Amino acid sequence: MANFLDKFKEVSNGVINKSRSAATDLRDKYGEQANIAVKDLKVKYCEQIHKTALQLWDRYGEEISSAAIEIVKGSVKRYGRWIVDKDLYKTHIVDRLWEMLPMPIRVFGRERLGWDALMMNLRENIFHIEGEEVSVNSDAREKIATALKSMLQHHPAE
Repeated sequence: MANFLDKFKEVSNGVINKSRSAATDLRDKYGEQANIAVKDLKVKYCEQIHKTALQLWDRYGEEISSAAIEIVKGSVKRYGRWIVDKDLYKTHIVDRLWEMLPMPIRVFGRERLGWDALMMNLRENIFHIEGEEVSVNSDAREKIATALKSMLQHHPAE
């Protein structure tokens, strides 16, 4: 999973730096007229990162899904009560996982990516919650992979 995140971060940072440089050059040269061009650059930036994310998912998706399911299984043992309680789940798991994502992913925005809805949906679909007892559903790995890829397939510039 580290390879995926490192490569994604490297490519994304390169795109960010080029976009910032181009935007600054346009603003310096054209002033207010550059705003339209800057918006176009933002769309191109988002499209390139989106394409890169999907390519990297195709390459590293299995590794990420495998790592994610191990994290999920460990979280049941250590943080079962956070999973049972929706408010604790959001505060201690959803919010913290968002903060752990690389900046190039977070730059798309939590709402635009549907992060909270995705994580709440995963809570409902990968865990079996009965009273205070929590277990991981047998098809959780596949559901995690499907949910993450679905998030990446949503075009971030939309």
